[in-house]
Amino acid sequence: MKTAVIIHGWGGYPEGNWFPWLKAHLEQRGYAVLVPAMPNTDAPDSEEWLQKLQEVLPKPDQDVLIIGHSLGCITALRYAAMLQAEQKLHKIILVSGFIRTLGNPLTNGFFTEELDCDAVSQHVSEIIVISSDNDPYISGEETNFLIDSLHPTFLMLHEAGHINAASGHTELPEILPFI
Repeated sequence: MKTAVIIHGWGGYPEGNWFPWLKAHLEQRGYAVLVPAMPNTDAPDSEEWLQKLQEVLPKPDQDVLIIGHSLGCITALRYAAMLQAEQKLHKIILVSGFIRTLGNPLTNGFFTEELDCDAVSQHVSEIIVISSDNDPYISGEETNFLIDSLHPTFLMLHEAGHINAASGHTELPEILPFI
């Protein structure tokens, strides 16, 4: 069975943003959908988040789609980079993602090591990045670094903010063509 995992970001929760809307759409398409509550969401720890993702998705395979939002993106990518040689994910979709520290001490633990982009590419058949041209947290420079590092399929949304509920996104129809 096809499986989708949606990973929220810092301060997020499974019922926030566009996650319930996307979960319903994915279930209509035959996916088993997991939207885990990541631990200590207000003071996130990279190791705890990776451990939670490993608990939720212990045996990933070609039928797995991972969708990350914000800090959930680096968690998804680090998870992919640490897979065994024979393990391969179908797709990772990164929404408002970044792969370098943005200078916030509370999230610096997610960036103590550079992301092994080659390892990610070896374990993921396709990567999609969806960003906004006016994200208040993720600069154009960070988006360009992400794109240059991963060479994904890319979609830029106009004036979509951080692509979350605070910027008016309780639905994200732009993601559906990539599912």
